[in-house]
Amino acid sequence: MDFEVGGAKMGQSVMTRTPVELKLTIAAPSEIEKAEVVRLDVRSGVYNIASHWNATGRVLEANFTDEPQGKLVMYYLRVQLREPVRGRVVRGWSSPIWLVLEEK
Repeated sequence: MDFEVGGAKMGQSVMTRTPVELKLTIAAPSEIEKAEVVRLDVRSGVYNIASHWNATGRVLEANFTDEPQGKLVMYYLRVQLREPVRGRVVRGWSSPIWLVLEEK
């Protein structure tokens, strides 16, 4: 999985303005059941789904823009595969990407 928000890669932070561009690529060993980009407004503590995809095959590539509110925002990508392994659901998630939003 590769994930980038506002030019920052997984595990990084960046100061930027809205709207922000998000880019992601997922190459999975089996069918992807769903993928979601999760956004946290740190001040309010509210999590929201910024975007999501269902049943995309084994590869997902997407670019989109988002307009987060607040001053400090965190994004991460989470994925769930369709086929269980040893009877358990297979999930994965990225490291977070932190944004400090500048005033317009």
